[in-house]
Amino acid sequence: MSDDAWTGLIMAGGQGERMARSGVVGRKPLVEVGGVSLLERNIWMMARGGCRRIFIALTRADAVREADRITDFAARAAGIGVALAPLIEEAPLGNFGAATMLSGDAGDVLVVYADNLTTLDLAALAAAHRASGAAMTLAAHDEPFRMPYGALEVDAHDPDLLIAYREKPVYPILVGSGLAVVTAAALRSLPRGTPLGLVDAANRLTAGGAAVRLYRHQAAWIDVNDAAKLVAAETLLSGDAAFEAWWPGEVAREIRVAGGNVGYVCDAMTEAGVLRVHVGAAGTLSDDELPEPVRHRLAARGQGA
Repeated sequence: MSDDAWTGLIMAGGQGERMARSGVVGRKPLVEVGGVSLLERNIWMMARGGCRRIFIALTRADAVREADRITDFAARAAGIGVALAPLIEEAPLGNFGAATMLSGDAGDVLVVYADNLTTLDLAALAAAHRASGAAMTLAAHDEPFRMPYGALEVDAHDPDLLIAYREKPVYPILVGSGLAVVTAAALRSLPRGTPLGLVDAANRLTAGGAAVRLYRHQAAWIDVNDAAKLVAAETLLSGDAAFEAWWPGEVAREIRVAGGNVGYVCDAMTEAGVLRVHVGAAGTLSDDELPEPVRHRLAARGQGA
């Protein structure tokens, strides 16, 4: 592999128990936001960042049930020069353990979680990790947290003297964004074949004297883990065009299709490469002439061709 290459790993083994309890049907990585599954959006995010080899970690049972979907993703990813394959966990390995299966010739491994959506530039994250020489780099951001109680602010020299009484204030809390880059050497130092979480991996590395650094960012980010967050994700996507700017370079083909009164442009990953579709009041193709990924996206938006 080249010195600047990195391998992508999407953790997609979640069954979505919290989502199911909130009324959302389906396995979490396959839940759709804006007509595209969380899993596919993460595949696109990695491809956009320059990744050319992506693994999807999931259980054997899920790999069997979702074989047709994974095959479809792999065929379409090949159209943009990306090799995609499942990484099977024969036994549950926690939310990071599967990464230790890639400790051979994978080079740097960039781990993301299928239930997270972000516009973070993964190429910049990977480059910053490489430049730092760290064993692991964690993406981090300030997440607003609303206190459930009124907060009392007191004098620094007289802790019983009230300065201000604030009703349920919002504080920025530095949190992990659920993206991590780790070297092959660091992965080899971690236990293999046993459940391992990202928190555990980071703490093991620091305890062993390895450097774990933060990559602070202000990119849009959301953790989609229940029905309320799914609604919030739809709102976030509709208000941030960066989520739809999926391909940084030239597209293989641009077409125009008839649609609603509101113009819309979407990119779709097809076996022939990236297809850019301009939806408008008039078009040159009918719905049945479009590739399935495009038809599905337009149907999800209520804009059938």
